[in-house]
Amino acid sequence: IRIPDAHGVTLKTTNGGVTLRGLSGPASLASTNGRIECVDQDGPVEAATTNGSIALRGIAHDMQAKTTNGSIDARDIEGSLTARTTNGAITVRLRDACVGPLDLQSTNGRIDVSAGASFTGRLTARTTNGGVTISDSLRPCLVEQGRRSAVIEFGGDGRASSLRTTNGKVRIERRLLPDGRGC
Repeated sequence: IRIPDAHGVTLKTTNGGVTLRGLSGPASLASTNGRIECVDQDGPVEAATTNGSIALRGIAHDMQAKTTNGSIDARDIEGSLTARTTNGAITVRLRDACVGPLDLQSTNGRIDVSAGASFTGRLTARTTNGGVTISDSLRPCLVEQGRRSAVIEFGGDGRASSLRTTNGKVRIERRLLPDGRGC
């Protein structure tokens, strides 16, 4: 279905995917057995599916994503992100201007985050069965690190961010600041 630009949209389906591209206003996207993709949305996004993945691209507003059996992949984003999956990985690539926060949780899957230069606040990463890896550029930012956890202080007045998985690895990197520092 193709619709003209709107000032908000709600899309729901039972056995099929949902794709939304380039609209404005709030978006509420839901599917029971299908993939959800939201690209270049100019407004907050809520996406939920039971058996399918979620892809968010080019969004500069707050986002919520939830799936039971599928991955969540958010790239080129700038707003805050809350993401939950039971069986799947979470991959996040933030724009340099994104300050966060992130609240990411997976039961059976890895979490992989690449923060931009403007990301601020304290980030706590934990896994029960797996390891936590941080990029070398973040070593000076470490408050604490164990085999299965890390606390990183990005500085600034940002809100707290949390990355949690039960069965999977957590990897965190930050693209360098203009002066070459990681934090």
